[in-house]
Amino acid sequence: MCSLNQLIAIRQTTSSVICVDTRISNSIRKPTDADMPGGNAERQLEKLPLINLSDEDSDRPAGVSKCVACFKQFKQKAFFIEHMQKAGHSPHDPRCAHCQKHCRCLDALREHLTGPLAKKECAMEFAQRGCSICLNIFENVEILAQHHHTCQLTASTNNAPLVICGASNARKRIQGPRDFVPKSQRPVVALDCEMVGGGPDGAVDLCARICIINENETVLINTFVKPELPVTDYRFEITGVYPEDLEKGMPIKAARKAVEEILYNGSKNSHNASLLVGHSLHHDLNCLGIEFPIHLQRDTAYYPPLLRTSNVCNKLQYLANTYLGYKIQEGKSHDPLEDAIAAMRLYKRMRNANHNMQGGTKRRQLPLYARPSRELETMTPEELLELSEPRFRCWCLDN
Repeated sequence: MCSLNQLIAIRQTTSSVICVDTRISNSIRKPTDADMPGGNAERQLEKLPLINLSDEDSDRPAGVSKCVACFKQFKQKAFFIEHMQKAGHSPHDPRCAHCQKHCRCLDALREHLTGPLAKKECAMEFAQRGCSICLNIFENVEILAQHHHTCQLTASTNNAPLVICGASNARKRIQGPRDFVPKSQRPVVALDCEMVGGGPDGAVDLCARICIINENETVLINTFVKPELPVTDYRFEITGVYPEDLEKGMPIKAARKAVEEILYNGSKNSHNASLLVGHSLHHDLNCLGIEFPIHLQRDTAYYPPLLRTSNVCNKLQYLANTYLGYKIQEGKSHDPLEDAIAAMRLYKRMRNANHNMQGGTKRRQLPLYARPSRELETMTPEELLELSEPRFRCWCLDN
């Protein structure tokens, strides 16, 4: 017979085994209806990290949210909503004409169509019927050939002599022909300056030449400028400026006043001011000592669709060759007239871009960040895209 102490020990051991067995059976229970697709499966997926699948994967697993703009896929709905709030997808993004994928910049779209990792179907369509300048895909080769004559620009032959306009005459010439610019639209001018070096090491930028044109590429002012400080580096290989050029130039104070008169159209505020186009405008304005409202500046160096895929600005020389179809600054010093014309043409090409503005009325409603999470979770990817706030102000809105 077992003693009392032995019976107690046996009973405790049996109880612990039963408890362990119960825990094991609970941990390996069969899936219930709540775990199956259509039940709580979406909640289970939302707890998983996001996944990066190829945009070619059309058969995605149930519960995965796919962005209909950039084609990224997420297992967690919260991450997908956060992506839609921050990405700023809109009809103003550069888009593939075949698959309608949104890209952050034109360089990214070019990689999507012609790069080493290009999508096969899009690359084939683009190779047959695509324009290498504007990156559009057309219905047939005949339409593409007709389009190429208008898309491929040639270098300007405007070898205008040095022009110094009075402020009143320049303002009259900003608009060009009366029927060219709508009354409701601001006049547009393009500015470019060439700088020489001042200071002991020549690192101080001094304005040496100014050129301003209007939208019709008519020269408003094109003159050398006489700096206030001594010039220690003429940077001849870049500027092409000689000492005798600056001796006969306009004094910097007079040049500053003439430029301000043109930019502000003779007014003391920005109410009647022109839109100012240029490349790295802050350099030109700083060397002139002029402050101009940032919301009226159209800078081709920092316009999001014209940036590199690394979010760094491109050179004007690259932009003109790639998106206008002709070369500038080739084997010679910089010509501010040539640069101003290239910047103006880039601006007009971006401004005249044809965007499909479907869903524009919904954008006037509450944006995504102002809506409750429960409402966002019930929306489809298409509805979220329609309410997405653009990440930049498109130049097409200047029309």
